[in-house]
Amino acid sequence: MSPSIRNGDIIEVSPAIEDITTGDIILYRSKENTPVVHRVIKNNACGGILTKGDSSLIFDSPITSEQVLGKVIGVESKGLNIRHILSGILRRMQVFRLYGIFAKIINETRKCEH
Repeated sequence: MSPSIRNGDIIEVSPAIEDITTGDIILYRSKENTPVVHRVIKNNACGGILTKGDSSLIFDSPITSEQVLGKVIGVESKGLNIRHILSGILRRMQVFRLYGIFAKIINETRKCEH
């Protein structure tokens, strides 16, 4: 999740998952049962959630709301907080049409796979 969250940062996670929206950073269990912290790109109509790491070029496989463990509500890091400024910019960029187009393409090709 660089530059938003880096190795060594401490995240604070809220178990409240009913209000997850596009742009939120969530903690979830992957299909391999490993914890993942990525940003929500889109919630599709089939109940799946599309996520992606900020520095990743590809989208993750869609997940279900049952896999979500919580929503990241705070990040504690040491040093200059320039990465948090950059993460705010990245979050705002993800609502632009280009991200939506990519999410739609991915969702259509996977058609509600779980």
